[in-house]
This record gives sequence, structure tokens and C-alpha cells, in this order.
Amino acid sequence: MAASYRESFLAHSARIEGNSKSQIKHLIEESQSKITSLASQIASLTAKCEQERVYLAALQYSIAPIRTLPVELLAEIFCWVEEPERRWLNNHFKPTLRISQVCLHWRQVAQTTPRLWTCPLLISNRVPAKMSIHVYAKRLQAWLARSAPLSIPVSFETEHESSGTWEDISPILEEVLKVSSRWHSFKICDSGPLNAPFIKRLAQYPMDSLEYILEKLDDMDPPVGVYFGSTPRLRRVHLYRGILSASWSVISELILYPYGGSVKAALEIVLQCPNVVDLTVDVALWTESPAASAVVTFNHLRTISLAFTGNSDFTPFLNRISAPRLEKLSLELDTMIPWEEAEFTAF
Repeated sequence: MAASYRESFLAHSARIEGNSKSQIKHLIEESQSKITSLASQIASLTAKCEQERVYLAALQYSIAPIRTLPVELLAEIFCWVEEPERRWLNNHFKPTLRISQVCLHWRQVAQTTPRLWTCPLLISNRVPAKMSIHVYAKRLQAWLARSAPLSIPVSFETEHESSGTWEDISPILEEVLKVSSRWHSFKICDSGPLNAPFIKRLAQYPMDSLEYILEKLDDMDPPVGVYFGSTPRLRRVHLYRGILSASWSVISELILYPYGGSVKAALEIVLQCPNVVDLTVDVALWTESPAASAVVTFNHLRTISLAFTGNSDFTPFLNRISAPRLEKLSLELDTMIPWEEAEFTAF
């Protein structure tokens, strides 16, 4: 058994007893030299030991079961780290970043898998917690770059409980606008006047991948128009209220439900969609029946779902529509309104 520090100290003290001061100084120098030499050897051995540990880890990793997985399968597993309903950017940040920090191989796979970085993006006026706006914007920029070339769903929503404004998060908005050509869907809900300047800028940006628009600007009075430039892939539009300018001729599904505008405005929107296949309208009827106007033929219209409130005649709405290929009609009225069968089925 090794001697204790006290025992060793007493033994060494007895051994040097009787030596002169100059001899002891010489012994001190020799001891310090030995300590330096041993420390150098220990450092070298420690470094070699660490190198061997890395080598051992590499050997073990090379035969680990997960190492034998094809890259495509490993990437698929990564994409299922989060449940689908939780795949919003704010929830998805940490798990995805953790995956990319496990090892160099996982990092390479993660950063070259765009689908892993493609998740619904919710932007609100809430200032991000625990990091500055600019840090968040830089992180978002990297995230969006890794998602290329895939399209991304984007939503904008005003949180009225938040003290933040849209001006506060302008660096974040700029990063999102830079990739507008990759927006797959655009949703804007419950927005107050703080969002109006941003909405007015949308027409300046390309929307080449946009397929779906949901616009719910209930709190904006007077309504603010949402204007888009070219939207060649737009197929679905869902309007609650407000004014929308888009490529109506390419729309196949139009939903005005529940529509807060007038029945005249709803009909004008419908008549701009000659290629619509599925139509849903929920709106209040005229207070006075409008004058007769020209009929528009919708050669692709298969399904119509109408819900009218009010006690005036609804047939003027149908009188403007001819649907020779109609397969399904759903009609909901909140009061009993008489109509002539021949007139009703004419369209």
C-alpha cells in the first residue's frame, strides 16, 4: 500500500537532515526538473490516450447498426423526430438543431435534407423570447436556406395580447419575403392595422410556387386589399373578408365562407373564376334584388355549396351562373324562401 502524504513527508525530511543549505537548494532544482519532466510525459500520454479514445469511438461507430442505414432512410427518420401536428418552425427549431449536432455524419445528412428544414412557418408580432430579433432573423435565414429548393407554408397572425409590433420584427419579415417565390401557401389571419404596411408590399414579390391563399382580415376597417403579382400555380382561395387581387382564372377551388362582404362582391369574385371546380359561398343576401345580367358559363364547375342568410330571393345569384357539368349542389337557407322550380333548375 502506498504511503500517506504525511508518512512520505516525514521519511524525506529524515533523509535530508544534516545536508547543508546549498545541497538542499541543489536537491530542490533536481526535484523541480523531475516534476517538469514527469508532467510533460503525463501530458503526452494523456494526449495519446485521447487520440486512442477517438480511434476507438470511430471503430465502434463504424460497426454500429445505425451506421449501416442508407442515408435516405436516416434522413427519413430525422424528418419524423417531431410529430406532424407539431411541425411548426417555433416548435421544430430545437429538435432539428440537436440532430445536426450529434456527430459530423448526422450533421452532413441533416444539412443536405431540405425536407427536414421545411415546416410551416408562423410569423406573428410577438418578439421572440430569449434571443434578439437579429439573432432570430439570422437563424431563420440559415433555416430557410437549408430548406431550398422546396416550397414552404407561411402564415402571418397578429397576437393582440403581445406588445410587439410588426415594425419590431421587420428583420424577420425581410428574411421571409426573400423566399416569397417558394411560398406554398399564404395564410393571414386576425390582423390589425399594424400589419397593413406589410400587406401592401406583397405585390412587389414573386409568388411562383403559391398554391393556396387563406385571407381572414376581420379586424381591418376599412378592409385592406391583399394584392399579389403573378401567381401561376394558385389553385385554392379561402376568403373571409377583405379585398384580394390574384390570378383568378387559374383557381379551381374557391371558398367564401363565412364571407363578411356583400353578396354582390361575392358574386363578382365568383364570376372572375371561369375554371373553378369546387365553389363554396356563405353570405348575406341582397336587401333588394339586383337587375338581370348576362350569364357566365363555368364548364369545369362540379360542386356548389351555398349558404344564404336573409329573406330575399337568392335566385339572382344562380341566374348569373351556368354549370353544364354540375354534379352536386348543396343549398342552405336560414328562412323559407319560395322560388320557381323551372327558374331554379335552369342553370
